Amino acid sequence: MTMLIFAAILGALLGLTIRPPLLAVAISLAVSGGLQGVIAWLARMAEANPMQHALAQRIDAMIGKDVHALWPVLAAAGVGAIASAVMWSLANKQSTDRYWFRADRRVVLMDQVEDNARHTIAEARFRDILDR
Repeated sequence: MTMLIFAAILGALLGLTIRPPLLAVAISLAVSGGLQGVIAWLARMAEANPMQHALAQRIDAMIGKDVHALWPVLAAAGVGAIASAVMWSLANKQSTDRYWFRADRRVVLMDQVEDNARHTIAEARFRDILDR
């Protein structure tokens, strides 16, 4: 249960801060899965020592005893990252008025585009078509 909460919070934080959102999901899955694996490895090391048996039992209670306990943790991390990325994108609608889409599929700021006669003629033609 502790790992589920941690994974969901980690996924939500990464989903808010990392762009593109798919990268945030991948990083949150990797970090949550890796942390689960490291903690499980530490629990197996603690089981080998008779003095650390209580620690091994507490770790098993925290992360689960079998390998299938990993799936809910990964699901919590993924859902947290996806949900926060979707919420962020819905809350931050940026207008595309300041951007100009080039033919080579690059997006540049309008401040970077030089004004010349061709652009003015093309823009007037385009606005004329839209006004019909």
